[in-house]
Amino acid sequence: IGAMLLNLVLSIALLTPLAQGGLALANSMATILELLILLAILRRRLGDIDTRRIALSTARIVVASITMGAVIVWLANALASFGAIVVAVVGTFVGAAVYFFVTLLLRSEEIAFVMRKIKS
Repeated sequence: IGAMLLNLVLSIALLTPLAQGGLALANSMATILELLILLAILRRRLGDIDTRRIALSTARIVVASITMGAVIVWLANALASFGAIVVAVVGTFVGAAVYFFVTLLLRSEEIAFVMRKIKS
């Protein structure tokens, strides 16, 4: 309930200065705060939850996401004259490929798990 209320307050506050981007930012901020609170609760209930491993995994995901986002922004600008559908379709496939390869390069445990499942 707290995260939902925070999302609502931030959405209202950020809607005017950032338009739809404010809604996305508000949702992200509220979700991150909720995640941190839930991790603290989980840690209190279970004890050690391997915080270092979670932080490293999160860092890899953030690097891959930022890289993917940068490539998609560049691609969207480069392909803008071809129309929104082309940008969306090409951006989806290129973005997924960039994310996949960056996570492979960073040796993400999650992508390794997915690859093992695909192989089996």
